[in-house]
Amino acid sequence: MKQSWPHPGRSLQRLSSPGRFGLLLAIYAAGLTTFTLLPGCQREADLQQRLARHQATLSAERQGPTPDGEGTPEHQLALFHQAFPPQDALPDSLERIYALAGEQALALEQAQYKFVPEPSGRLARYEITVPASGRYPQLRRFLERVLAELPTLALRDLHFKRDGIDKDKVDAALQFVFYVRLE
Repeated sequence: MKQSWPHPGRSLQRLSSPGRFGLLLAIYAAGLTTFTLLPGCQREADLQQRLARHQATLSAERQGPTPDGEGTPEHQLALFHQAFPPQDALPDSLERIYALAGEQALALEQAQYKFVPEPSGRLARYEITVPASGRYPQLRRFLERVLAELPTLALRDLHFKRDGIDKDKVDAALQFVFYVRLE
């Protein structure tokens, strides 16, 4: 013999008013749990994980530098200074600047150099002024390449001059600063 499930509509009709209210309250509680409490619990778990990570970072920082001195400000400063090329690397860097200009078919004229030691005594800078002439797109590509390939070279100033609006050639005055490490 086959037993059939009761029809939900008939079952609801047989419930009294308090029974219907109880069923409605149970459905509301299930919805509240699903859409409010569970996401809140997930958010709390995420925040607990973030808190644990931050506490671990803080406790590592409180422990101070390692026994070999790594992590001390002095060590970090020494690493910073080591990132700069030595002073005797200037000729190679200048050759690279002129080679990059040649790749862009730019004419670089006689450059002027000025040596300026930094007050710290560990670094120095060369202020380099180079007159250049060529087309604007060539100058722009040259500057992009030279600044990308020589990370301790900075463009300090740049002036353009064009004889007329119909002229293709641009004269530029490029002022670079090249930072080096004194040994």
